[in-house]
Amino acid sequence: VGVGSYALNQNITGDNNAALGLNALFANTTGDDNVAIGKHALQLNTEGHSNVGVGNMALNSNTTGQLNVAVGINALFTNQTGRFNVAVGESALLNSNTDRNTAVGYEALDENTTGLRNTAIGLVDLRQNTTGEHNTAVGSGALESL
Repeated sequence: VGVGSYALNQNITGDNNAALGLNALFANTTGDDNVAIGKHALQLNTEGHSNVGVGNMALNSNTTGQLNVAVGINALFTNQTGRFNVAVGESALLNSNTDRNTAVGYEALDENTTGLRNTAIGLVDLRQNTTGEHNTAVGSGALESL
């Protein structure tokens, strides 16, 4: 189901997808079981499956990543191939392209690029972490400049 200009525009064999918003799931060709709600949500997804992007630009750059949940404007924005990530909050996990991270809060883990298995719960938690792994931060600003 595609609702909005260019939603699911290039879908070929992808099944069970839902796209609501301008360019939502625009490039999807074979990806299945995706939900994109918001302008440019999951816009570049081609083969990724079982992703949820809610919010303008959520999971925008995702191409083949799978089993990701992004709720919030720009959440998981640059993720392309990462898997098993959860980002809730504006710009949470903004620059991430890796696996198994959880970020809840405005800009939580927003500069993470390749760090794995991090958990940040709170406003700007682990914000400057780029490659660190297995970190846990709870509370506003916790480990912001790690």
